Amino acid sequence: MILPYIDQANLYNKLNFGGTVGRAGASATDRATIISMLGCPSDPNSLQTDPSSAFGTGFNGNYLLCGAGTTTMGPQASATVMTRDGMFRPLPSTQLRDVTDGTSNTVMGSEVILSSGPSDVHGNYWASVRAGVLLTTFYPPMTSVGHKMDDPLPGAQCFPMAGLIPCSSTADDQNVSARSLHTGGVHVLMADGAIRFVSANIDRTTFQRLGSRNGGEVVSDF
Repeated sequence: MILPYIDQANLYNKLNFGGTVGRAGASATDRATIISMLGCPSDPNSLQTDPSSAFGTGFNGNYLLCGAGTTTMGPQASATVMTRDGMFRPLPSTQLRDVTDGTSNTVMGSEVILSSGPSDVHGNYWASVRAGVLLTTFYPPMTSVGHKMDDPLPGAQCFPMAGLIPCSSTADDQNVSARSLHTGGVHVLMADGAIRFVSANIDRTTFQRLGSRNGGEVVSDF
Protein backbone atom coordinates (compact mmCIF):
# COMPACT_ATOMS: atom_id res chain seq x y z
CA MET A 1 0.00 0.00 0.00
CA ILE A 2 2.93 2.38 0.44
CA LEU A 3 4.32 1.79 -3.07
CA PRO A 4 2.83 5.00 -4.54
CA TYR A 5 4.62 6.99 -1.85
CA ILE A 6 8.05 5.57 -2.68
CA ASP A 7 7.98 6.24 -6.43
CA GLN A 8 6.47 2.85 -7.30
CA ALA A 9 3.01 3.87 -8.47
CA ASN A 10 3.40 1.92 -11.72
CA LEU A 11 4.08 -1.28 -9.80
CA TYR A 12 1.20 -0.58 -7.43
CA ASN A 13 -1.20 -0.15 -10.33
CA LYS A 14 -0.34 -3.64 -11.62
CA LEU A 15 -1.23 -5.41 -8.38
CA ASN A 16 -4.35 -7.49 -7.92
CA PHE A 17 -6.00 -6.62 -4.62
CA GLY A 18 -9.08 -8.71 -5.35
CA GLY A 19 -8.80 -10.98 -2.35
CA THR A 20 -5.29 -12.18 -3.16
CA VAL A 21 -2.33 -11.81 -0.86
CA GLY A 22 1.44 -11.88 -1.14
CA ARG A 23 2.93 -13.22 -4.33
CA ALA A 24 -0.48 -14.23 -5.68
CA GLY A 25 -1.24 -10.55 -6.24
CA ALA A 26 1.63 -9.90 -8.65
CA SER A 27 3.34 -11.54 -11.59
CA ALA A 28 6.79 -13.07 -11.21
CA THR A 29 8.22 -10.17 -13.21
CA ASP A 30 6.63 -7.58 -10.96
CA ARG A 31 7.72 -9.41 -7.82
CA ALA A 32 11.29 -9.24 -9.12
CA THR A 33 11.18 -5.43 -9.31
CA ILE A 34 14.10 -4.06 -7.30
CA ILE A 35 13.19 -1.14 -5.06
CA SER A 36 16.53 0.49 -4.35
CA MET A 37 15.45 2.53 -1.32
CA LEU A 38 14.63 -0.70 0.53
CA GLY A 39 18.21 -1.95 0.29
CA CYS A 40 21.04 -0.99 2.65
CA PRO A 41 24.15 0.22 0.75
CA SER A 42 26.43 -1.36 3.36
CA ASP A 43 25.08 -4.86 2.71
CA PRO A 44 26.66 -6.55 -0.32
CA ASN A 45 23.70 -8.94 -0.52
CA SER A 46 21.09 -6.17 -0.64
CA LEU A 47 18.79 -5.60 -3.61
CA GLN A 48 18.61 -9.27 -4.41
CA THR A 49 15.79 -11.16 -6.08
CA ASP A 50 14.93 -14.79 -5.44
CA PRO A 51 16.10 -16.66 -8.55
CA SER A 52 14.07 -19.77 -7.76
CA SER A 53 11.61 -20.52 -10.54
CA ALA A 54 9.84 -22.93 -8.21
CA PHE A 55 8.84 -20.21 -5.74
CA GLY A 56 9.57 -16.90 -7.42
CA THR A 57 9.13 -14.96 -4.19
CA GLY A 58 10.82 -11.91 -5.63
CA PHE A 59 12.66 -8.96 -4.18
CA ASN A 60 14.22 -9.01 -0.70
CA GLY A 61 14.92 -5.82 1.24
CA ASN A 62 16.91 -4.99 4.35
CA TYR A 63 14.19 -3.29 6.36
CA LEU A 64 11.75 -5.16 8.58
CA LEU A 65 8.93 -3.98 10.85
CA CYS A 66 8.70 -4.61 14.58
CA GLY A 67 6.29 -7.40 15.46
CA ALA A 68 7.13 -7.91 19.12
CA GLY A 69 9.06 -6.14 21.82
CA THR A 70 9.14 -8.17 25.00
CA THR A 71 8.66 -11.63 23.47
CA THR A 72 9.53 -13.61 20.37
CA MET A 73 6.84 -13.97 17.71
CA GLY A 74 5.92 -17.55 18.57
CA PRO A 75 4.91 -20.32 16.17
CA GLN A 76 3.59 -19.11 12.84
CA ALA A 77 0.38 -21.13 13.07
CA SER A 78 -0.40 -19.92 16.58
CA ALA A 79 -2.98 -17.23 17.25
CA THR A 80 -0.52 -15.70 19.73
CA VAL A 81 1.34 -13.97 16.91
CA MET A 82 -1.68 -11.68 16.55
CA THR A 83 -1.42 -10.56 20.18
CA ARG A 84 2.24 -9.54 20.29
CA ASP A 85 3.14 -6.09 21.57
CA GLY A 86 5.00 -4.68 18.57
CA MET A 87 3.44 -2.21 16.14
CA PHE A 88 2.91 -4.75 13.36
CA ARG A 89 1.19 -8.13 13.56
CA PRO A 90 -0.70 -10.36 11.13
CA LEU A 91 -4.22 -9.04 10.43
CA PRO A 92 -4.78 -6.49 13.25
CA SER A 93 -4.40 -2.84 12.32
CA THR A 94 -2.44 -0.66 14.72
CA GLN A 95 -3.01 3.10 14.63
CA LEU A 96 -0.87 5.80 16.16
CA ARG A 97 -3.42 6.24 18.95
CA ASP A 98 -2.67 2.63 19.96
CA VAL A 99 1.00 3.47 20.58
CA THR A 100 0.37 4.55 24.15
CA ASP A 101 4.04 4.32 25.13
CA GLY A 102 4.66 7.34 22.89
CA THR A 103 5.81 7.41 19.30
CA SER A 104 9.29 8.67 20.19
CA ASN A 105 9.72 5.71 22.55
CA THR A 106 8.50 2.96 20.22
CA VAL A 107 10.45 1.15 17.50
CA MET A 108 8.53 0.81 14.24
CA GLY A 109 11.21 -1.09 12.33
CA SER A 110 14.89 -1.79 11.87
CA GLU A 111 17.37 -3.41 9.53
CA VAL A 112 18.66 -6.92 8.96
CA ILE A 113 21.50 -8.45 7.01
CA LEU A 114 20.45 -10.44 3.95
CA SER A 115 21.86 -13.89 3.42
CA SER A 116 23.68 -14.95 0.28
CA GLY A 117 21.87 -18.28 0.41
CA PRO A 118 19.34 -19.00 -2.35
CA SER A 119 15.70 -18.29 -1.54
CA ASP A 120 16.48 -16.99 1.94
CA VAL A 121 13.34 -15.44 3.44
CA HIS A 122 14.92 -12.52 5.30
CA GLY A 123 13.22 -9.37 4.03
CA ASN A 124 11.06 -11.29 1.56
CA TYR A 125 8.20 -8.85 1.12
CA TRP A 126 6.22 -10.85 -1.43
CA ALA A 127 5.95 -14.01 0.65
CA SER A 128 5.60 -12.44 4.04
CA VAL A 129 5.56 -15.59 6.13
CA ARG A 130 8.08 -17.51 8.23
CA ALA A 131 9.39 -14.39 10.01
CA GLY A 132 10.54 -12.86 6.74
CA VAL A 133 9.19 -9.34 7.29
CA LEU A 134 8.90 -8.92 11.06
CA LEU A 135 11.61 -8.67 13.69
CA THR A 136 11.50 -8.38 17.46
CA THR A 137 13.47 -6.44 20.05
CA PHE A 138 13.49 -9.41 22.41
CA TYR A 139 17.25 -9.70 21.89
CA PRO A 140 19.55 -6.69 21.42
CA PRO A 141 21.01 -5.79 18.02
CA MET A 142 23.72 -8.09 16.68
CA THR A 143 22.88 -10.75 19.27
CA SER A 144 24.67 -14.08 19.12
CA VAL A 145 21.29 -15.79 19.56
CA GLY A 146 20.28 -17.21 16.21
CA HIS A 147 17.21 -16.35 14.21
CA LYS A 148 14.40 -18.88 14.11
CA MET A 149 12.18 -19.11 11.06
CA ASP A 150 9.12 -21.29 11.19
CA ASP A 151 8.62 -24.44 9.16
CA PRO A 152 10.29 -23.39 5.91
CA LEU A 153 9.35 -24.74 2.54
CA PRO A 154 12.07 -26.70 0.75
CA GLY A 155 14.39 -24.19 -0.89
CA ALA A 156 12.89 -21.21 0.95
CA GLN A 157 14.44 -20.99 4.36
CA CYS A 158 16.95 -19.39 6.68
CA PHE A 159 20.53 -19.63 5.47
CA PRO A 160 23.11 -18.81 8.17
CA MET A 161 26.19 -16.74 7.42
CA ALA A 162 29.12 -17.31 9.75
CA GLY A 163 29.67 -14.41 12.14
CA LEU A 164 26.78 -12.42 10.68
CA ILE A 165 23.50 -14.36 10.65
CA PRO A 166 23.18 -17.28 13.03
CA CYS A 167 19.87 -18.94 12.23
CA SER A 168 17.98 -22.19 12.06
CA SER A 169 14.65 -23.54 10.87
CA THR A 170 12.10 -24.61 13.42
CA ALA A 171 8.37 -25.19 13.74
CA ASP A 172 8.38 -24.05 17.37
CA ASP A 173 9.07 -20.35 17.26
CA GLN A 174 9.85 -17.33 15.13
CA ASN A 175 12.39 -14.68 15.93
CA VAL A 176 14.51 -12.33 13.86
CA SER A 177 16.75 -9.72 15.49
CA ALA A 178 18.06 -6.40 14.19
CA ARG A 179 21.42 -6.74 12.43
CA SER A 180 23.61 -4.62 10.20
CA LEU A 181 27.10 -4.29 8.81
CA HIS A 182 27.49 -0.86 10.41
CA THR A 183 30.11 -0.56 13.12
CA GLY A 184 28.68 -0.96 16.58
CA GLY A 185 24.94 -1.16 16.04
CA VAL A 186 21.89 -0.72 13.83
CA HIS A 187 19.56 1.99 12.59
CA VAL A 188 15.99 1.87 13.86
CA LEU A 189 12.90 3.69 12.67
CA MET A 190 10.86 5.14 15.52
CA ALA A 191 7.09 5.53 15.34
CA ASP A 192 7.45 9.32 15.16
CA GLY A 193 9.44 8.96 11.93
CA ALA A 194 12.87 9.56 13.47
CA ILE A 195 15.85 7.40 12.57
CA ARG A 196 18.03 6.51 15.55
CA PHE A 197 21.30 4.60 15.73
CA VAL A 198 21.12 2.00 18.50
CA SER A 199 24.29 0.51 19.94
CA ALA A 200 24.72 -3.25 20.02
CA ASN A 201 25.55 -2.73 23.70
CA ILE A 202 22.14 -1.29 24.57
CA ASP A 203 20.63 -2.67 27.76
CA ARG A 204 18.47 -5.62 26.76
CA THR A 205 15.50 -4.55 28.89
CA THR A 206 15.61 -1.06 27.41
CA PHE A 207 15.57 -2.45 23.88
CA GLN A 208 12.63 -4.70 24.71
CA ARG A 209 10.70 -1.74 26.07
CA LEU A 210 11.41 0.23 22.91
CA GLY A 211 9.78 -2.50 20.86
CA SER A 212 6.63 -2.55 22.95
CA ARG A 213 3.90 -0.15 21.81
CA ASN A 214 1.67 -0.19 24.89
CA GLY A 215 3.46 -1.70 27.87
CA GLY A 216 3.54 1.46 29.98
CA GLU A 217 7.24 0.99 30.63
CA VAL A 218 9.63 3.78 31.43
CA VAL A 219 12.33 3.94 28.74
CA SER A 220 15.77 5.16 29.80
CA ASP A 221 18.12 7.06 27.51
CA PHE A 222 19.52 5.05 24.63
